[in-house]
Amino acid sequence: MPHTILDVGCGTGRLLREAHRRWPETTVIGVDLSAGMIEQARQLAAYATFFLAPAEGLPLPAESVDLAVSTMSFHHWTDKEQGIREIVRVLRPGGRFLLADHAAPRWLRLIGVTSALSAAERCSALASSGLTVIEQKPILSPYLVLTIGQKESRS
Repeated sequence: MPHTILDVGCGTGRLLREAHRRWPETTVIGVDLSAGMIEQARQLAAYATFFLAPAEGLPLPAESVDLAVSTMSFHHWTDKEQGIREIVRVLRPGGRFLLADHAAPRWLRLIGVTSALSAAERCSALASSGLTVIEQKPILSPYLVLTIGQKESRS
């Protein structure tokens, strides 16, 4: 059971509400760039903590989170690599990052249709930021991909 869960790009906090139902003792934290989404999330989940902030500047202490998730917001991040580095910073050793988002073919990015990273680029970004990719698989379609990275445990 994770002690602290962070949802980056939490929207109205739906995923955090589900986590709280499953693990009521877990601290749940949401971060989003939309003030309207944060306001709705606070109304729907008064037990959670919410911050109006970008993924690239998480207002959390280092090594304070067991599980970080981001679903369908990664392609909106201004600096994806910096956002991943921030997640690595706040993850405890052994903590995991679950990223579910579009993984577009490279040619769509080249013609400016999307800012989503390809599945291979996503793995590379996680690895270069200090996470070990332990699983990556398509969910729902070949272009919606779940990538799971883990921060190295201390010896």
